[in-house]
Amino acid sequence: MTSSPTPSPRARILAAVVDLLRAQDPAQVSITAVVRQAGTTRPTFYRQVGDLPTAFAEAAVTRIDAAFTAAGVGTLGAVDGASRASSAAPRRVDLHDVAPEDLPAMERVITGIVEDLAPDAAFFRRVLLGHGGHRVQLRVIEAVAEELRIASPLALARGPLPPTFAAQTLAAGVSWAMLDWFAEDQRPPAATIAHRLTTYLRRSVIGGLGAPPAVPTTPDLPTNAEERKNP
Repeated sequence: MTSSPTPSPRARILAAVVDLLRAQDPAQVSITAVVRQAGTTRPTFYRQVGDLPTAFAEAAVTRIDAAFTAAGVGTLGAVDGASRASSAAPRRVDLHDVAPEDLPAMERVITGIVEDLAPDAAFFRRVLLGHGGHRVQLRVIEAVAEELRIASPLALARGPLPPTFAAQTLAAGVSWAMLDWFAEDQRPPAATIAHRLTTYLRRSVIGGLGAPPAVPTTPDLPTNAEERKNP
């Protein structure tokens, strides 16, 4: 029987940050408290993450990444509902292989992600609104954009906009919507926010994110002088 691998010092530090921010505001969290919780040292902290705002941002991204991974995002199982317990290794899905009619499966995946993150609503609320929150927001948007760009059935590469721009724009909206949901005292069910997010993504991407309809050109109207010359 094989034992689980020992978490790296960086992983222990980020896990400690999540644990501390579940109960305290960022301004109350010190490096001393983090290294004590993680069982590491200050030199290790500085070497692995550098400073507290970076630690807060990376902890949030690590937590989000774990939720995406648990939901099977980017695997065939995330699209067609196949069991992730299959002995076969999951296959990454090429965005161009996924048709819009497969998007209902994405709603189920998003529901799973939201349900996974919901118990840590207080953590995300604190880390996004507290000390260093702007850096956290930028890092979260970057991470969510990467997931949308490489591991979702939205096929952003097909649209009229650069894929990175489109993904970042969508990720910013998704991140704001999730923060708003986390902040609510009486939150709607995970399935409700998941449906809203899926609808937002579909309406934004299908047909071309940000592509305005073509404006028909009209012939130049004659000037008054031309009208007088050619009545």
